[in-house]
Amino acid sequence: MAQVVHDSLQYLTEPDARALAVYLKSLSESGAPNAPEQVIPTKEQGRAAYEAGAKIYDARCKGCHQPTGLGIPPAYPSLANNQAINMEFSVNAIRMVLFGGFPPETRDNPRPYGMPPFAYQLSDQEVADVLTYMRQSWGNRGAAISGADVAKYRKILTD
Repeated sequence: MAQVVHDSLQYLTEPDARALAVYLKSLSESGAPNAPEQVIPTKEQGRAAYEAGAKIYDARCKGCHQPTGLGIPPAYPSLANNQAINMEFSVNAIRMVLFGGFPPETRDNPRPYGMPPFAYQLSDQEVADVLTYMRQSWGNRGAAISGADVAKYRKILTD
């Protein structure tokens, strides 16, 4: 997506951007989103991983993404009801925590905010725990992630 923004979308005219926004809004549900709620999983759902992840989130993530998970858009995206966090296949979320990410540089945003990588600071289990916490907080309903899931994607190089 970064390449699409860098090579194409940043050059949209105002009328084209407005038309695109109107179209995309027509695809979504109407009405304001519900306020995010904190859901603490049961023991069977991985309460220990959730609680460990909450501590990691508190130490490493809440400064940007806020205690509520709502972030500070556009610099720091909301994690509450975030499709990328909730997806069945957690590879994108795992890779974002491991390797960080930066939006493309554009003429209107020459120095975009980015997310630092945590691959050298957090173990596979710690990454799994913090993602489990995110996937089960603020209205999110994602399944727990295991340290083995993280280990698998840590070995695959980014492009």
